[in-house]
Amino acid sequence: MHTRATSSSWNARRVRGSPLHGRLRVGASEDFAGAWLPQVLHAFGRLHPRATIELKVGVTADLLRQQASGRLDVVFGKHCSRIDDKAGELLWEEPLVWAFASDAALDANDALPLALFPEPCVYREAALAALSDASRPFRIAFESGSMAGCVSAPLAGFAVTVVARSQLRDGLRECGPNDALPAARFHAFAHRPTPAGAALIEAVRETGRRRRFMSTH
Repeated sequence: MHTRATSSSWNARRVRGSPLHGRLRVGASEDFAGAWLPQVLHAFGRLHPRATIELKVGVTADLLRQQASGRLDVVFGKHCSRIDDKAGELLWEEPLVWAFASDAALDANDALPLALFPEPCVYREAALAALSDASRPFRIAFESGSMAGCVSAPLAGFAVTVVARSQLRDGLRECGPNDALPAARFHAFAHRPTPAGAALIEAVRETGRRRRFMSTH
């Protein structure tokens, strides 16, 4: 009962109460930082303009290791096979899609050229598993640890990549059957979040709800 009451009071404070102060050390996967973080910071900053955020962008598994050593307070990223299924708090799920240049065509008779993140990566795992299940020949034509790099390849018509649907942008189109791809699961990882950490997690959750609602209308 005490835990629930405390959680409820935090929720009320996040939305309506006094602004929070202090520094928050945040880790975020690059796809999350690029597609979602601007809206999250806008929502969080309006309520808590005196809070300070120190951001580190990287691979979720690496960020979790930094969190375990005490260097990060909260991590936002995708859940992959190398992360304990019980770890983190699920914020939302969204479809993964194949993406390629809007103005280019793929050769159906050639091995599918792929642009992928290095291991470990949810998108990479999903792409390779789906193509293997479909017995579709492929080749890894481009590899980058940067989301900007992986997206540049399909934009140029050089290779196909896998992204969460919210990461599609001008110049990219969905291509191929997406039903073989699993949903991307975005999690917040925080062992004992401070009030500022809890407020940021709530801002992320609300941003996800709004974006999913807007995408269905």
